[in-house]
Amino acid sequence: MGDTQKEMELTLQQMKLALTTATGLINQIRTVLNVQGDSEIIGKLAALNADAEDGKSYKLKLVEETCGAGVRALGESF
Repeated sequence: MGDTQKEMELTLQQMKLALTTATGLINQIRTVLNVQGDSEIIGKLAALNADAEDGKSYKLKLVEETCGAGVRALGESF
């Protein structure tokens, strides 16, 4: 077996390992996102991003309302 063939076999083994790793990762992502196909992943991530934006807006609104109530309470106590 020549050096070139050994290098090719090593490269092939590395590629197989990379493919196995990538397949395992994509399967974990599918499981966590509760989707069946790769095409559903982007849609699910977009929906999660929209939910996160809604959560940020709600948090900001809640903080503003809470601060306003606190300022009113302080004003009434004087």
